[in-house]
This record gives sequence, structure tokens and C-alpha cells, in this order.
Amino acid sequence: MQARTRARLLTRYLESALKPVNLTPEQFSLLAAIAADRTQNLKTMAQKTGHDVSTLSRTLSVIIRDGLVLSAPHPDDKRRKDLRLTVRGEIRLEEAMKLWRQSIDALPKGDEVGERNL
Repeated sequence: MQARTRARLLTRYLESALKPVNLTPEQFSLLAAIAADRTQNLKTMAQKTGHDVSTLSRTLSVIIRDGLVLSAPHPDDKRRKDLRLTVRGEIRLEEAMKLWRQSIDALPKGDEVGERNL
């Protein structure tokens, strides 16, 4: 099976696993990145995740709207927006982490990965 096909299958599998907490894999990844580094801002996060700022901004806008992330002006530079998880975001990330770990543990190992397995 080609790598691209496997990647699509894995993405669909993870989308399904995260559905109970109403997160996409991209949103989950951003929540985890914000939790791991509490000094995140839009520009540094874009650099670290390999996204362009406008794509990242669109993805972040949903989790900000849902009250999972707070975007606030930096105290020393009002042009810079700092990102941090809200309590609600921390809880949702914790729930999502459990689902993510369960789904990763349930993945077939090695060459067993195939369309019927995902």
C-alpha cells in the first residue's frame, strides 16, 4: 500500500477516534503543542508545526471560539498574541489524549496495516 493511502487511512482512523471529544487531529495536535509549550504565539507555533500563519489561524479560530484556547495580547508587545489552554481546553485535551492513546495502541503493527484494519 502506498504511503499516501496509508496516511489518508490513518487520518480517517484518528478523526474517528477523536470524534467523541469533537476535535480533529489538527486541533488535537495544536492543543497538545500549546500545552507542551506555554510560551506559544501564532508566529512561533506556525514555525514549529510547519503551517503557514493563515492556515494555523483558521484552525485556531475554531478552538478559540469553542473556549479551549485563549488568545491574549502579550504584555510587552500588544501586536503579539500569546496562546494558552483554558481549563476547558485542558480537560478536553486530557480526554482526547486517552482516546488517542487507545486508538494508537489498537493499531495493527508492521505490515498488518491495511485498508481493512483501519
